Amino acid sequence: MTPLIKSLDHVSIAVNDLTSAIGDYQTLFNTTVSARASSNQNEAWLYTGNIWLRLHQSRDASGLHHMAFACSDWTKAQRRIKQFSLTTDNIETAALEDSTVRINPERTRGLSLNMMPEEQPSQAALNLPRDVAGLDHVVIKTAQPEHTGFVYGSILGLDCRMDLSNPTWDSRLIFYRCGDLIVEIFHPLSSGEQNAPDTFYGLTWRVTDINTTRARLIDAGVAVSDLRKGRKPGTAVFTVKSHTQDVPTLFIGPA
Repeated sequence: MTPLIKSLDHVSIAVNDLTSAIGDYQTLFNTTVSARASSNQNEAWLYTGNIWLRLHQSRDASGLHHMAFACSDWTKAQRRIKQFSLTTDNIETAALEDSTVRINPERTRGLSLNMMPEEQPSQAALNLPRDVAGLDHVVIKTAQPEHTGFVYGSILGLDCRMDLSNPTWDSRLIFYRCGDLIVEIFHPLSSGEQNAPDTFYGLTWRVTDINTTRARLIDAGVAVSDLRKGRKPGTAVFTVKSHTQDVPTLFIGPA
């Protein structure tokens, strides 16, 4: 059976100063912005190797704002959206081929998720040099892992690869494969809070040479942590402490 969702198209970060944010992420990724057909003056796009990063001007708080899933069969996706009442939008209007459907936040426990037709990046975007090799995983924090897991697994149809509870980490972690990256659901075991909405918890970007990337960022004035062993076997990670526009950020690469 063909999966409903092919991949993650983009994650979007709300920023208070678009020019400054562009400079920050061009520095982090060692690349430049690319245009998309839908681009406007209040946003900028950077292709990262497997997804787009969208920066958009906002008067509200900055940080990770939403993510959008790409569907290879848009007709099938529209049927699923209607069957499960995933949107409050008019379904006839949403059926336009170039549209993006906003999933009803009541279904996602407050998290902002979109679905859209699959769109291939331009050759110009693919050819741009960059340090990052793509997004490795996006982390979502939830107080209700059963509810959230049902949405991502049973309704959106992402492939659940692992469901692990580890008291040492005070965590239950549920991993869903989405294209070549992971959507990770994080539930703190000690939390008794049941009504808190789901929130984006952070992004981890993949690099091929983690030592070289870390040295380059230090030279560019970016604050980073020491290199440490990653939880994924054979990897090393470091935390990026500046230039992220209030998004908790890790870089990961082969140890």
